[in-house]
Amino acid sequence: MLSPTHSIYANLGGGVEVPAGNETDPAGTFGQDTVYLINPLLEPITSSTVELGTKQLMYVGNNSFVNSVTYDVALYYIIVNNDIVPYRGGRFYFTAGKTNRMGVEAGLNLQMEHGLSLQGSFTYSQNKYKKYSVDSVHYGNPGHIADYKDNKVAGIPDVFYYAGINFAPDFFHGVYIGFSVNGMGSYFVDDANKIEVPSYNIFNATIGIKNAIKLSDNIDLSGFISFNNLTDTKYAASAFINPDLVGGKPVFLEAGLPRNIVASLSFGFH
Repeated sequence: MLSPTHSIYANLGGGVEVPAGNETDPAGTFGQDTVYLINPLLEPITSSTVELGTKQLMYVGNNSFVNSVTYDVALYYIIVNNDIVPYRGGRFYFTAGKTNRMGVEAGLNLQMEHGLSLQGSFTYSQNKYKKYSVDSVHYGNPGHIADYKDNKVAGIPDVFYYAGINFAPDFFHGVYIGFSVNGMGSYFVDDANKIEVPSYNIFNATIGIKNAIKLSDNIDLSGFISFNNLTDTKYAASAFINPDLVGGKPVFLEAGLPRNIVASLSFGFH
C-alpha cells in the first residue's frame, strides 16, 4: 500500500488442466480420419503466470468538475505448455508444445458533477506459439510437418476495448441513460495465420433505474432497457478454430446479433 487508496501488487501462479473427454475421445468423421477413439497425443496443460499491477482511487473534491478517478493497470506474462488446439471444427485435437501470452490491461472510471460518469477498459496482448510442429496424418499426408513457431495463437485478438458514458442527474429522480461502444481487433482462426476474422465496433444505449424505486413500504422496483448494436452492424461474434473447408472455402464465422433490445424488470419484497 503506497497510500490508503493506492496499491501495487505482484502475483505468481500456475495451473494444470486435464484434457476433457471430448478432446481425448474425438467424434468419428465418417471414415475420413482413421485415427480416432483415444487420442494418445494429448497431455495435461500446464501454465505459469506472472502479473504486476497497480490500483488507485483519487478523490479530487466536490469543488471540481471531476469528483474522483479510479484506475488500474496490469502487466501479465503467461507460459503455457501443451496448449490444446482443435482441428476439423473440434472433431479432434492436438497440442502446441509451448505458447507465450503477454499483455497489458487498463481500466478507468471517472465520477463527475451532475451525475455524469465515464468508464473504459483496454487490453493489448501478444500471443504466439513458441514451439509447435504438427503433422498431417489426418489429411492423408503422413510424414509432412508444419512448423508454426512465432505464429499468432489462433482465436485470440490482440485488442479488446470498451468505453461508456452514463448520465444520472438529480432531476432524473433515479433514472439514468448510458451510451457505450465495445469491440475487438482482428485475429486469425488458423495456426497457419491465413484466415482472419475482421475487427468490429458495436454501439449500445441503455436507460434504467439507478436506485430501486419504493412502490410501498415492502416493495421496490428496478430495471433497465438496452438497445444493442444501434447501427445494425454485421460482425463475427465468434469463430471456429482451424475450420473445415467446404467447396475449398473455410466455414468459420458465427454472426453476431443484429440490432436488438433487452429489457429487465425486477421487484423486490422486504
